[in-house]
Amino acid sequence: MNIMRRLCQWGAIAIILLLPLISRGGALYQAFGPGATHVKSLATPWEYFLYKSYAFSFGRFDDPVALSDQFNGGYWSITLFGVTISDPLALLGHALAGLTIHWPLLVGALMPIIIAVLMGRVFCGWICPVNTILELNAKFRRWLERKLIHIRLPTALAPLQSRYLVLLAGIIISTIAGVGIFGFILPYVGLVRDWHLVVYGGAFGFGVLFMVVLMAIELVAAPRLWCRSLCPTGLVLGLLGRKRLFGIKPHPSRDCLQGCHLCAKVCPVGVDPINQLKTEECMMCNACVTQCPSDVITLGLTTGQAKRHSHSVTALSIAFALVFLAGSSFEAKSHHIKGLPHYGYLENYPQTPTFELQATIAPYDIIVVTYLLEGLDKSLAATPDDAMSYVTITNKETRKPYTGRLEIEFQPKNGSSATTRFFLEPLEETVYRSRVTLSANSYDMTLRILDEPQRQVTIHLDLSPGSNWWLIASALAAIGALSTVILLGVNRRHRPARPRTQ
Repeated sequence: MNIMRRLCQWGAIAIILLLPLISRGGALYQAFGPGATHVKSLATPWEYFLYKSYAFSFGRFDDPVALSDQFNGGYWSITLFGVTISDPLALLGHALAGLTIHWPLLVGALMPIIIAVLMGRVFCGWICPVNTILELNAKFRRWLERKLIHIRLPTALAPLQSRYLVLLAGIIISTIAGVGIFGFILPYVGLVRDWHLVVYGGAFGFGVLFMVVLMAIELVAAPRLWCRSLCPTGLVLGLLGRKRLFGIKPHPSRDCLQGCHLCAKVCPVGVDPINQLKTEECMMCNACVTQCPSDVITLGLTTGQAKRHSHSVTALSIAFALVFLAGSSFEAKSHHIKGLPHYGYLENYPQTPTFELQATIAPYDIIVVTYLLEGLDKSLAATPDDAMSYVTITNKETRKPYTGRLEIEFQPKNGSSATTRFFLEPLEETVYRSRVTLSANSYDMTLRILDEPQRQVTIHLDLSPGSNWWLIASALAAIGALSTVILLGVNRRHRPARPRTQ
């Protein structure tokens, strides 16, 4: 089991290292075309290497770009084999920031939620690259103590309730500031973002610096600080899995050796699997199972708790029903880098608030992204009615972008005069960009593709901010619930100790 976990951990790291390389290689392959001979003279050596690697691997297929598009992103939102999975905190942060539900994010987050209900924090122990790195960091700390410095390093333990404060602070900041803050504080998101920056621009960002500082703190003074006491993702997944069906459990017919507390000592999050098994904290890392000298601890289906199982089965049934219903109506797409500008995506969070629209006029797919330059609070804006509009058009049959003539007309619904923009070609790359003054709250936006034959489609653009009061009430209720959980957690009584025999 431990070998399987290690394979999953290193496989997860390999995936996040490969995906940006595939995306960048695909973008270069599209730009230069198959079998291009001038790549070496026009591109950098790094780009030439990515182009040749992509041509060698994906270029063998009939439609390599369509195939590689099924592999994109990182663990904030990742697409593998065409299936998109999103972090539940991405859904929470985006919903609070925009006070709306982004349906593709909801669909993508359902799978991690179902897995968490089944197995709790299995993502933390088996997949999360930060946990893998910090496990190696902890082993290096033990090696320093035993082999090099021969002294015990300080061990500072932050309260477990600190995770609730981090989650609560993220909820409040996301709601008030209008920005999904979790994507900026989670180290596994920062690492993936920085790796994309390295692949695309040869530069590092804040994510690597944050990880280095965290490793230094855990190495010198506070081992497993992040996973044990600070990570909001681990907290959310753990709470979802408190009634889980699969996990660590004591063997019902075996007793521990007298005085043996090895399982509690090796647990990276400070759980006593025998006496104080807190399912919301256990990462299922298998350390206690591996180290137990009498095989008292096992990993498998939890039994003897029919009432708990009935709740879990009910929750799973509802979750699977939601997957079926949502999957039949919405296409889940991840937010990742494929070579297009950031604003060329339908899911361009966390740049919020945005108004994102899609339209189809055979054979073209059209994506329109519009946002007010200084947000929805026009009282604070120097140019309150100015907005940016980005349009990308793709031919579904050839999978190539349209780069010909285009006319965009903004017709206010209040009867005012229309605003028209005309383009001979995209202003940058494949994106038709325009800055317009939109003083009304509602528009009919007509796009006319001026090729032969001419085509046009009209979509509705609603700029009124509005308020989802039910979502605000839910956020307030969640804050109240978290505060209650903190208070209950502080005063929670422990279960009586399991007897240990000789």
